Amino acid sequence: MFTNGKGYYENEDQLIEQLREDVAAGEKIAGRKPTSLVLGALGRCGSGAVDLLERIGCGEIKQWDLAETASYQCSLLFSWKNANVLLVGETRTIP
Repeated sequence: MFTNGKGYYENEDQLIEQLREDVAAGEKIAGRKPTSLVLGALGRCGSGAVDLLERIGCGEIKQWDLAETASYQCSLLFSWKNANVLLVGETRTIP
């Protein structure tokens, strides 16, 4: 369906349906559901991201907010807070 060449979805249900299909196709290839990490999970954008990931059937969703990131002495985590980041490929364990 992927917007039928229009470049946009007519409603939220179309978007969710497409993303569910994409997750199912990826699961079939990888043999597992995707895992996700949402930084700022309790905020306005982060809570929306968690909601979307749950609705499209993602597997484990790690939800980090200030408490989880406070112990990290890594400014890179905080400089990425306004970026959308997708990592594909190598599997790494995130505590």
